[in-house]
Amino acid sequence: MQQTMEELWVFKETMRYLRVSRSTLVRMIHDKRVPAHKVGSTWRFYPSEVKAVVEKSTKPEQGEAVDA
Repeated sequence: MQQTMEELWVFKETMRYLRVSRSTLVRMIHDKRVPAHKVGSTWRFYPSEVKAVVEKSTKPEQGEAVDA
């Protein structure tokens, strides 16, 4: 069985993707709004998890009016 490993993003890549500052990303990690994984002394991020956060935040909530 072949298992593919997803490439991990480093802090700067994640900041660039989310278009946020270092302090904002740190706050998002502490608030558990962005899933992050500590590897040694550095943070790593799965792109699929970060992208899911963005998709979730851009979708209207159920029952929310959507402009057509």
